[in-house]
Amino acid sequence: MTTLPEHWSKFLLTQPETGMDYQVVAVTLRDGRVIPDVAIVHCSIVGEVRGYSAIPFDPADITHIEVTHRKSDFQRERIGKNPAAHATTIHVPLVDEGTHVWRPASAEHIKDDVYCIVGEQPADEKWQFAPGQLVRCRQQKLSGGTVVVAYEAAVT
Repeated sequence: MTTLPEHWSKFLLTQPETGMDYQVVAVTLRDGRVIPDVAIVHCSIVGEVRGYSAIPFDPADITHIEVTHRKSDFQRERIGKNPAAHATTIHVPLVDEGTHVWRPASAEHIKDDVYCIVGEQPADEKWQFAPGQLVRCRQQKLSGGTVVVAYEAAVT
């Protein structure tokens, strides 16, 4: 279960509900990304993010929350619009390694060659692309065979 820091829970207690005991919000993260359509339950639990099978951010990185009240059947919409959406493995390049190094990471296929990284980044590694980021991927031959690799940030 992913919970919000206490100060955000207190803020949401002062805001109107979107529906019975939940709010739909957009969150802005420390790195500038805006994640729209986040369902918050009981003013404290990140219940779901539209289009993602896992929560694509760390609540500690939230710098702003805007209650949007955009109603949606989150899970049904994600599955209904893209039945192929599911966690898969992509390879993310590591930086500052001195040689080419790729880390297998869990990702959700969004559309075409676009994936969202949903796996967790080990604390001792620096990835070229961060968890929660949309990336474009392609097939690439590595020493262990042909795999799907992230090669650039995706703009949607």
